[in-house]
Amino acid sequence: MISRDDLYFKLLHLVPDAKFSFWVDDRKEEMGDPETLIKMLGYVVAWSKENTSSMPSRVSIENLDINVVMANVQVKQKQERNKNKADDLSLVASFNIEKKTNPTLEFSDYVDQLETDSAAIKNAEATPIGDV
Repeated sequence: MISRDDLYFKLLHLVPDAKFSFWVDDRKEEMGDPETLIKMLGYVVAWSKENTSSMPSRVSIENLDINVVMANVQVKQKQERNKNKADDLSLVASFNIEKKTNPTLEFSDYVDQLETDSAAIKNAEATPIGDV
């Protein structure tokens, strides 16, 4: 059985914008509608009739490399983050100031560095220095 997250992201990678839900197949009795409920990989998947594409096959799901899928998810998350951050006028202003000293700087790289710096500051504040 693959992990719940892996199945979720693989299905969305193979059929973007698909509508479905799924749960662990822990029942032995018969299922309801066989057109929309599919037993697969240790789960029961409820594939919506609204989907224009059919549910991917077990082989296509198993053969899909999760690392490729997760790289795609991260790219989409960064694109969405950049779109949201572009509405922050103070962030855009500070990026434009930084870009004057580094003309090749991309907005996404700038936000990546800010997130790294923010995490470092949070970790430094959470780490006790010692008894004073």
